Amino acid sequence: MDSRKPTILIIVGITGDLSTRKLLPALGEIIARDAFSGKLRIVGVTRKADVDIDFVLRNVEHKDMLKNSLTFYQMDLENIDAYQGLADVLLKIGKDFGQDYERLFCLSVPPQVSLPIIKSLGISGLADVPGTKLLLEKPFGSDLNSAQDIIKEIDLYFKPEQVYRIDHYLAKSMTQNIITFRQQNIDIENKWNNEFIESITITASEEIGIEGRTVFYEQTGALRDMILNHLIALAATTIMDIDTLENIPEKRHRALASLTASTVGVVRGQYANYKNEVGNDSSQIETFVSMTLLSSDPRWIGVPINLVSGKMLDKKLVEIKIKYKKDQDGKQSELIVVIQPDEKIIIDNDIYVLDEMYSKPKEAYEQVIESAPDSNRKLFTSPHEVMESWRIAAPVLEAWDRGEGELYIYEKGTNPIHIGEK
Repeated sequence: MDSRKPTILIIVGITGDLSTRKLLPALGEIIARDAFSGKLRIVGVTRKADVDIDFVLRNVEHKDMLKNSLTFYQMDLENIDAYQGLADVLLKIGKDFGQDYERLFCLSVPPQVSLPIIKSLGISGLADVPGTKLLLEKPFGSDLNSAQDIIKEIDLYFKPEQVYRIDHYLAKSMTQNIITFRQQNIDIENKWNNEFIESITITASEEIGIEGRTVFYEQTGALRDMILNHLIALAATTIMDIDTLENIPEKRHRALASLTASTVGVVRGQYANYKNEVGNDSSQIETFVSMTLLSSDPRWIGVPINLVSGKMLDKKLVEIKIKYKKDQDGKQSELIVVIQPDEKIIIDNDIYVLDEMYSKPKEAYEQVIESAPDSNRKLFTSPHEVMESWRIAAPVLEAWDRGEGELYIYEKGTNPIHIGEK
């Protein structure tokens, strides 16, 4: 059983998609494992006066256990006076703990709604209560300038050490195991450079479409949603220095600072029925992207890092494929880290068995919720990483804004290697 401080997790927007699909199922697992020794309380903030608790918890396996730790609080998030009522509820729960405790505000709301809530938390004084932390979901802005403005705005109300920016791909067990695997396998680590590696390809493909998220996707697209928010971070995790396991965010940041995006060979695609789904016959929003990053780090110069992501493709898959250069006998090896759907490491078709030295599989949001109270930042994105990611993606986005690059239409179930073929 884990031992950590008593914690109140305040989910703002508890009835929303992210909460019901990801956060609450993860919390059900956490409570079933008793990871907080019985001292985790959840306050679900909602605008709705009448909430069907069973519907909200429809995806939770341990529903009855979670109910015992869950309180709903209805409030108008735009009314600053309503935040005092929330403060009173939290104070009462805190007194029941009878000792120091953590308050985690998790904003499970659309990005454009987050800033007014953050401002209200600051003005109301809730941000200043000892032990208070803020958990934020990607995306962080819509471009480089807006990301910078958001960071500055948050800094007006929360100290940097209070802010935890979630990238659930960084929190996946296999993402963490990449680092451990390299450390525990000296032969692999000695060949983790451009002398031996020919290319790196990071793929995140889905069989599903946008699943009704029309407004979000029309504002975002695949590059912002997946490449910028997740795959660039996976690229940094793959190539970063791991001489020690200290200061992982800083090591990722240094790796990111070495990366640039090539505007040559970028493929942008849209699945065939997308325009009908969003009701926009002129939409140029991409549901597929393939692009290449290059590193200025002497260890990685000349190694293309290919990022591929899309919807309505032939399979659901998240993997990192390391392709080695041919040896003296002409043999070419591959090392594949499969992050989804079945976590494993494959070396030349042999599955590498993970043992107790590796992170035990947990759902990504379980890792997030358990790490924040412990002030463990290795799974969270720093503001410096956010800015570097936008810098990397900016040339491609700017080229598209200028009308450059063809938008390829592809059919459901297409293999990504065929998108953009002439």
